[in-house]
Amino acid sequence: MNYVISLYVIYLLMVAGVIAVAGWQIYQAGKPFVRMIFSGDRQKADWISGLLLTGYYLVCTGYSFTVLGSLPAVAGLPSMIGVLSTWVGRLILILSVLHYCNMMMFSLWKRYHKA
Repeated sequence: MNYVISLYVIYLLMVAGVIAVAGWQIYQAGKPFVRMIFSGDRQKADWISGLLLTGYYLVCTGYSFTVLGSLPAVAGLPSMIGVLSTWVGRLILILSVLHYCNMMMFSLWKRYHKA
């Protein structure tokens, strides 16, 4: 097995792990926050939490597969580690920004839609 195939396999495994663990943790930790925002309607809050998780998985999966086609060819282990750290790091940074944007939107929603 050459380095390029190894890079693809390791990248997909790392990204799948990051997406699954981060998504589930954010979903579990954010569910009470979303319920607090929609205090009058618990069913709506759980529904919105589920939609947010689905959207998260779709965005992450789409980005990850787009990156897969852009990964450069590598000739050795050091360049493979560099490529993996760059592209997985970018995914994590993008997810962090999206998470904080969601938090800001919900904070604004709560502030301006007081019941």
